[in-house]
Amino acid sequence: MSEERQWVRPLLERAMALQRELLKEYPPEKRAEGHGRAACLIVDGQGTYYLVFDKNSGLQWKPEGMPVRNTIWTTESALQDLLLGRVSLDEAVRHGLVKVSGEHSLYDTGEFLDIWEKVVERILRPLVDRAAQVAGIKVG
Repeated sequence: MSEERQWVRPLLERAMALQRELLKEYPPEKRAEGHGRAACLIVDGQGTYYLVFDKNSGLQWKPEGMPVRNTIWTTESALQDLLLGRVSLDEAVRHGLVKVSGEHSLYDTGEFLDIWEKVVERILRPLVDRAAQVAGIKVG
């Protein structure tokens, strides 16, 4: 996999930088529930990313030694479709394009959907839309 094809990590880093405003929308007790929840995001064709939710700073890179609670799997093309608005996360989960596993995967799928909706819809998709416009690519 060439360096020039790596786009997921920079996109996640940009989301982390822009998420402060979204974090304010979560009540403190809701943020406390998710605090320390670590996940492994596997994007076939792009790599594996270890993330953790911090109640004060939101989504961050997981420090070494912290146990992973859930694994989220998808393909590069499914993630592109999600980001371009071609498929909703709910549809992707129903059709097996996104899979969440772990100790409490049903509960965590719901939590993931809630976080994903806010991060993707309010941060990542607008970034992708702007980039696509500049590149002359039709989205949605």
